[in-house]
Amino acid sequence: MSLEDTLAIGCDGTVTNTGKYGGVIRLLEKRLHRPLQWIICLLHLNELPLRHLFAKLDGTTTGPNTYSGAIGKLLDDCEKRSVVVFEKIEGMLPNISNVKDLSSDQRYLYDITSAVISGKCSSDLSNRSPGKMSHARWLTKANRILRLYVSTEIPTNELKQLATFAVKVYAPICEMLFFAHPENLLLSMLSDEQKHVRELAARRILKARKSSESLQLRVFEVPKINLNASSYIDLIDWQQSYSQPPILTNVPDKTLHSLVESGGDDEVLFLRLPCHTQAVERAVKIVTEASMQLCHKTAREA
Repeated sequence: MSLEDTLAIGCDGTVTNTGKYGGVIRLLEKRLHRPLQWIICLLHLNELPLRHLFAKLDGTTTGPNTYSGAIGKLLDDCEKRSVVVFEKIEGMLPNISNVKDLSSDQRYLYDITSAVISGKCSSDLSNRSPGKMSHARWLTKANRILRLYVSTEIPTNELKQLATFAVKVYAPICEMLFFAHPENLLLSMLSDEQKHVRELAARRILKARKSSESLQLRVFEVPKINLNASSYIDLIDWQQSYSQPPILTNVPDKTLHSLVESGGDDEVLFLRLPCHTQAVERAVKIVTEASMQLCHKTAREA
């Protein structure tokens, strides 16, 4: 695939990538003279609050896999501790129709969070691995925090705060401002289960196409959020100007209307965009591991 064929781009949410004037995506859009669909990784964003909360409550790190605080020091072998009678934490997880789509670490987080919410941890779950310990993998950090919680009879206030945050915020994966941008909301609305929402999305997309501003290279700005909204379609002020999702640029009006009627299908790939860049990181990990087999000190001197 050539750069000219690119319709969407995924990356983490650092300002280097997402700066509205000098970010990598913006510069690429200027190079192409057209907008791209922004797919900013939800998993990366979700890690930042947990990282800062952990540092505030338990202290900083002391090495690649070690911590200075009492909780951090217990995380390394938390899976070896016996499960005890613990206080459940109220929370709610989204319904996942096919858990097979989750990675082993994500599946563990879903199961251990469900256990903490219910107040019961099965022996099967207690014997599973929460994932490798690493400062770069905050998903497994959340897993280990909850695993430590279910094996602590009298948790400290700090551990309870971390576990509560993991259950109520981290595990459900908080909504991200980038995904509340009109271009991304319209994609969600176009694949909504409710037909009237799909119809609303189609009308707004057609309206944006007729606007003179649709011919210009827009500046991607995160919107102000209506925290009192009862539905995701009301998260932003639609009276402000907006453009159609770039990934729909070459989709005919007729196809939009058919999507309203059908609700989308597996062949409509632009409605199946991932909300994270985990697959990219897996590829980087594999390439790094393969490179280390040839490039580490021992191999060079062999």
